[in-house]
Amino acid sequence: MSQLGRCFSLLRGAVPRVVSQPCRLMNQAAEAVPKEPESVKQILGYLKDAPNAALYLGLAGAVPFALLPTYMLFQQCYIPEIVFTHAACGASILSFLGGIRWGITLSEEGPPPDWLNLSISVLPSIAAWGALLVLPGTSVMACMLGFAFTMWTDVYRLKGYPDWFRAERLLLSLIVLGSLGITLGIYLSDMPTKSLKERK
Repeated sequence: MSQLGRCFSLLRGAVPRVVSQPCRLMNQAAEAVPKEPESVKQILGYLKDAPNAALYLGLAGAVPFALLPTYMLFQQCYIPEIVFTHAACGASILSFLGGIRWGITLSEEGPPPDWLNLSISVLPSIAAWGALLVLPGTSVMACMLGFAFTMWTDVYRLKGYPDWFRAERLLLSLIVLGSLGITLGIYLSDMPTKSLKERK
């Protein structure tokens, strides 16, 4: 083979490699682009797949959160016992949510029981315990932070939950956060303070 022929053969072998390398890099970059997060509407759409028992029991658990601030609004006063009851209700549910995360790591299909999953599962209980040791307004804020954190991790960050559970968690968390926000607003408002004993 002449020297010119050898040059052409080398070029034929080099050109595909030069062209294919950028293509592979572009494909890898496209695969590395994260998917857009699901919207609230998309996640709530999974509620249609929720078992009736789980959905109705979850909604029943949200009833006290709705009734407690509503009672104070109708009475047009801040009632410390109601605020503490509201915070205690939130603290108990926070502990329950942490237990769900701990339990799901024990299943064979769930995420591994590593430091990340188990640490996140105990944080709500610690936050709930701390929320009951402080003043009423601070306890409500602590519960709100706990619910916001667990909602973000359970719905958007952590794996292992079915979609219908993520949808129910999002819906109930929004209800709870709204009710706690109303109670916090009453606490910070100029409404007169009256205890339940004074109202008897």
